[in-house]
Order: sequence, then structure tokens, then C-alpha cells
Amino acid sequence: LHAGGAAVVSFAADTPPTADVSVEVVSSDQGVVTATSPFLLARGAPPARSSRTVRLSYAAPGAAVVSLRPSGGNYLHPAEGVIRVTCLARIGTDPPAVTLRRGTARNLTVSVAPPPRG
Repeated sequence: LHAGGAAVVSFAADTPPTADVSVEVVSSDQGVVTATSPFLLARGAPPARSSRTVRLSYAAPGAAVVSLRPSGGNYLHPAEGVIRVTCLARIGTDPPAVTLRRGTARNLTVSVAPPPRG
């Protein structure tokens, strides 16, 4: 993810839940990335109807791991696999584009946005 950015990730159950399942989406470092959470998987919903989307949002440069923690039904253990997220600082240039031609010179300023305060 880049500064100010977000990503949408989809998850789906591989077997129908035996009861309603609440799934919490957990970031190992909310100072780096946050996630929308929780979401519900309805009892008996077939895998084709259990797909849910989660929005991951940039907080600051760094790395974090996003995992799922289900509660209820036949989902008693943390989901297998994780999402590894690397958040990068926003890099800007002024001017935004430069065309170089043989025998000419141009100045280009590159800046890295500071991490958000909060």
C-alpha cells in the first residue's frame, strides 16, 4: 500500500458454517495498516455465497501481517494463511514528469511525505 491508499481483499469459506460465524480481521500493527472488521458468515451459507470483502487502509510506512480470527460454528481456529502488507511512504516529484533530451539538463525535486500524525 502507498500513503493514503487502500486495498480490498476478498475471503470466502471453504465449507458451510454450522452456525453463524463472526470473523475479526486483525492487523499485527494498526499503526501500519488497519482493516474493516468484523464480518459475519451466515449459518449454512454455501462457499459461493460466503465471500466477504475487507478494506485494508494505509496508516504509516512499515510492515504488518493481517489475519482472520473466526468465532462460532465449525470455525474454531484462526484461518490458515495471512496477508503480509508493506506500507510505503508517498513519494512525489516536482515537476511530476520530466522529458530529458540529449544536451539538456533539468532539475527534479523528489520528496517523501512524512508519516501522518495521530
